Amino acid sequence: MVNTHEINLSTTAFNRFVNSDYVILQSGEIEANDYILFKQVETIETQVKETGLYRMTQVKELIQDEGLKPGYVLVIVNKM
Repeated sequence: MVNTHEINLSTTAFNRFVNSDYVILQSGEIEANDYILFKQVETIETQVKETGLYRMTQVKELIQDEGLKPGYVLVIVNKM
């Protein structure tokens, strides 16, 4: 079954992600063909504020490699 996930990224991480088609994440419940909505957020003191910038993606492939920390995967995405 295809699921949708939301992930908050800092401004720096979001800008880095916008220029690539992959991201390293904790493996968790993400599977191939799932959708991930990446949201740019700013943390002001203790509050998380959405900036209004989003990137919807679909997981193309998950790569587990011994070079990655245990529990993490390389997620290849298609941007929508």
